[in-house]
Amino acid sequence: MRDTFQKELIKLAKKNKDLFLLTGDLGYGVFDEYEKKFPKRYINVGVAEQNLIGISTGLALEGKTVIAYSIANFLVLRCLEQIRNDAVYHNLNINLVSSGGGYTYGVLGMSHHATEDLSVLNSIPGISIAAPSTKWETKKAFEIFMNVKGATYIRLEKNGSDLLPLKNNYRLGELIKYQSGNNKLAIVCLGGVFVECFKAVKNLENKKIKPSLYTLSSLKPLNKKKILSTLRNYDSILTVEENNYIGGLGSTISHLIHTDNKKIKFFSLSTQDTILKIVGDQNFLRKKVGIDCASIQKKILKIY
Repeated sequence: MRDTFQKELIKLAKKNKDLFLLTGDLGYGVFDEYEKKFPKRYINVGVAEQNLIGISTGLALEGKTVIAYSIANFLVLRCLEQIRNDAVYHNLNINLVSSGGGYTYGVLGMSHHATEDLSVLNSIPGISIAAPSTKWETKKAFEIFMNVKGATYIRLEKNGSDLLPLKNNYRLGELIKYQSGNNKLAIVCLGGVFVECFKAVKNLENKKIKPSLYTLSSLKPLNKKKILSTLRNYDSILTVEENNYIGGLGSTISHLIHTDNKKIKFFSLSTQDTILKIVGDQNFLRKKVGIDCASIQKKILKIY
């Protein structure tokens, strides 16, 4: 996902002479080409994330289009007041782009887990939020967000799936279909945990268990009518996210379907509103909270 973002960034910077990239002392290797091509539009503010948003605000007030890049937990949690009061309140074109969503940096411990960023930002009015599940979604989300008036947030992970959706269309706040199934169950996920969901669905095909699989890569704004028109076709909905379900995908979808159709059964897999005090890579930590392929398969079988 990061490489896809970097390629699209360079394409855009060639067209938009007012585009600035700011980073909080990371991105080495990722942005070398950008820095070489556009040295006057690349600023490393150092390990000073709150200042990162402050400088971004100043540039945006001067009419510049700004991308502020850092690790997800530092970019969002450390800078929340600046994001809310400076970027969002003033409706500035500050595009927050994070790396390390979920447990991407799990080996560095709890301080680097980003499992609340989507929930926290989702509670702030006036910001657009996306957590792409594939390289294709990363490209599309970035293209659209760079034309959105106001503050935006894109959560990225190091790697990303090459899979394409069944229909090549991307609209903010709408479900994207990757696998067709029967009307028994629809799985809705966002972010890199999509790969676990896709493997789980494929592994169960020989058992004639065929849930449909969707992503909702843009969490905010939502096209509620479109989402509900799709979800009404299913008996049960299962959301999967590498984020706290409170304020995240789980509570968002749950609220939609339970204010519309109480007959639809709702299930959720997430980081379970827990803080992991153990250290391990992303695969290990996903297994610990029950959002790995095997855990998703067990949940699907239980629903069926």
